[in-house]
Amino acid sequence: MGIRKADLEDWKQISSLLTQLEYPDTEQFIKDKVETLLMETNEELLVLKKMKRFLL
Repeated sequence: MGIRKADLEDWKQISSLLTQLEYPDTEQFIKDKVETLLMETNEELLVLKKMKRFLL
């Protein structure tokens, strides 16, 4: 288990988690949001990876 900085490809797992929480059509929104956050110098997006699964 470990916390790390998110990378661009993490949008897929984040979108999957939101779909499980019944948020519809999150793919493009999350992809765009992750791209935006990664470009911002005053923002940091972190993910927790546990047993090959992502948690927010």
